[in-house]
Amino acid sequence: NAEVYSRPVYSAYDLDTTIIRAIDGKMINYNNDEIIHSEDIYKKEYSDMQNHWARETVRRFMWIGYGPEEDMFRPNESITGEDFIILCENVRIYSDNTQAMKLETISRMDAVKLIIDCLGYKKIAALENVFITDFADNADFKDGDVGYAAIARGFGIIEGDGESFRPYDTLTRAE
Repeated sequence: NAEVYSRPVYSAYDLDTTIIRAIDGKMINYNNDEIIHSEDIYKKEYSDMQNHWARETVRRFMWIGYGPEEDMFRPNESITGEDFIILCENVRIYSDNTQAMKLETISRMDAVKLIIDCLGYKKIAALENVFITDFADNADFKDGDVGYAAIARGFGIIEGDGESFRPYDTLTRAE
């Protein structure tokens, strides 16, 4: 009478795709929760996202099961450390950073450092006098932070606002 526990074995790297649970062939999100595929899932709209630049990305995350249940997403509010860690786990980036979980807000650089650390590039990113970015505010980065931004930029994780990264600005929910 043992409980069967399975993790997904088939996966794609695009947020628009699903994961198929090997044991029963059902579509699931990465938390092993069954996805009931319905056209309505992708039709849900947050009332404050209609004309927002992050609308499509937010819809993709909502489709994999991440997003508030209420009618508003609050894209311009700061994201908490706990919410950021939950978001990372939903896209398969795992962190054991308990300090981040306690943060009421998280900076753009803090988020980048968590992601790069979780991807296993912390030691490389921490190398000083090796990296530079094409961000206009590259000179404003604290010692040791440029490598994180350069790696994240190279992987396409961050784009900045076209010219600057604003590393120490508070990360918003939309970002």
